[in-house]
Amino acid sequence: MSQVRCFVVKLPPDATPSIRRALRILGDPYSVKIDLEREGMLEFSSSSPSYALLKISLICPSAVIRERKNGMEQEVSDAFPEWVEDTFVCPSKNCITAQPKEPTKARFKVVSVNPPKIQCYYCGRYIDQGALASQLSQDSGL
Repeated sequence: MSQVRCFVVKLPPDATPSIRRALRILGDPYSVKIDLEREGMLEFSSSSPSYALLKISLICPSAVIRERKNGMEQEVSDAFPEWVEDTFVCPSKNCITAQPKEPTKARFKVVSVNPPKIQCYYCGRYIDQGALASQLSQDSGL
């Protein structure tokens, strides 16, 4: 079993609610336990944090993410997966992942984290920060 890792995320105050909602999407196998929440700051723990860290970076590129180890905080860098599966939906109606007769899981390459951009593996369409944040907000029931 994986070791639980703890993170502290410093955010602009207006970004805290959207980040919290994105991390608590029901049914998300990569959801995290939010340990503490204050204006402009979240602390969370997870045994597989890479998707949570990616979500935070895609929604709020100015977030400062630090991992807490042995009472010390260290800034996180390059902790993001190269590929993301089944977290986002390709907005292209022509993509194979949008076809009901072809049940295919969406798969995206992380092109850049700052500015946030991913690319659909199947149709090549790029998705920017606005579309990603919109999808995360819709999934969380807003």
